[in-house]
Amino acid sequence: MVDDSQAVGGSGRAKIATVTPLLQTSTGVALRLNGVRRAFANGPVVLNDFTLDVAAGEFLAILGPSGCGKSTLLRLVARLIPPDAGTIATSPAQPRAAFLG
Repeated sequence: MVDDSQAVGGSGRAKIATVTPLLQTSTGVALRLNGVRRAFANGPVVLNDFTLDVAAGEFLAILGPSGCGKSTLLRLVARLIPPDAGTIATSPAQPRAAFLG
């Protein structure tokens, strides 16, 4: 699935592609963004009414030109910055973090 209708900002649009693995597993974290908006102070609206569902076990690729909102989207998902509007939910609600060294 590729959806570039809602990612806006800079000079282009991000393309989001999800690839479902051949063997669907129940492990992993499901992600849902619903109506997410993020704008910079005195700057552009980076994401507006952005909705995305990623099932547990799915792989996701985010592609797009510089300034289209890829890094902002990842910061929102990682909860490093809050959305201005909308919701971001994961299942399980508090995913475990793993650090490989």
